Amino acid sequence: MFDFQKLEVYKKAKVFHRDLKLLISEKNLRYPEKDQLYRASFSVALNLAEGSGRFSKRDRRNFFVIARSSVFECVAILDILKDGSNISEAKYSNFETKADELSRMNYGLIRTSDILPWCYHLLITMDMASDCRSHDNRPLTKLKT
Repeated sequence: MFDFQKLEVYKKAKVFHRDLKLLISEKNLRYPEKDQLYRASFSVALNLAEGSGRFSKRDRRNFFVIARSSVFECVAILDILKDGSNISEAKYSNFETKADELSRMNYGLIRTSDILPWCYHLLITMDMASDCRSHDNRPLTKLKT
């Protein structure tokens, strides 16, 4: 198992993408809407995975920021679909809640992207995370996201 597969945010991103694929298949949407929503939701999980494999702090952070931006893109598409009566308010609210959680969890990764690569896997598994240090030698605690 790869380290990114242990990330709770990655697992939730996969579920988010799966749920949006179901929405796309059951709704009569135009191709550009379907395609953009599919690609944006797919991008969340893919960028989390790619970012977790990067060793440079800057690279890792960049991919996590892109993943978070893709969550925002999904919400914007869903909001436009709701306004056009393509999806119900209840369905929109459900996806918005999931997206908010994904965004917050992803923000936690962005905030901790200054973690040294040698201890990054410790935060993923949440074992001995207090042994990790930030770039300015502050002890890091377990992520709460």
